[in-house]
Amino acid sequence: MTMGYLLEAAMLGLSAALLPGALQAFFFAQALRLGTRRALFLAFTPLLSDGPLVLVSLLLLSQVPEGWLRALRVLGGLYLLYLAWQVAKSPPQPSEEAALGRVRTLMQAVTVNWLNPNPYIFWATVLGPRTLEGWKQHPLWGLGFIASFYLLLVAGNIALLALFGRMHGLPLQWRRRFLRLAAVLLAVLGVRFLLP
Repeated sequence: MTMGYLLEAAMLGLSAALLPGALQAFFFAQALRLGTRRALFLAFTPLLSDGPLVLVSLLLLSQVPEGWLRALRVLGGLYLLYLAWQVAKSPPQPSEEAALGRVRTLMQAVTVNWLNPNPYIFWATVLGPRTLEGWKQHPLWGLGFIASFYLLLVAGNIALLALFGRMHGLPLQWRRRFLRLAAVLLAVLGVRFLLP
């Protein structure tokens, strides 16, 4: 193993953060509503959601029937449509109660990740095998691979939330428009998950 192995993990982490997807659309909506400072905690979502996700991916994914991923996609699609509806009806300026609802917002982000089949597939086909290759050389290589991946994933999430959060300073009418856009993005992703 070489330092290129850890660099590969870092590049995978950054690309996972910046690749458009359900979690990024959710980040967009929340950063727009809450602003950068109040939305940055969402950057750590993968650290909370990925433990069970990785276990399922590595231990079960190769043994479950193909319909399991389809069912996960349908659940994910329905949940994204629900979130799209929530975002569409939410005020562009959060109330004090909404600003204090961090646990609820974080759990929504975790649920988005759990009901998205892409992280499971990514772990089962790319991250899992590469981590195990390093682990076989020495456990520190495997741990280093995971640490490099998550370090850049979280850093990329922070950058994305900071970028989206800058829109929080826009006039109210523009924030309303961008919130509608975020709702549309979530709805489109939800429908895409529902389609075969």
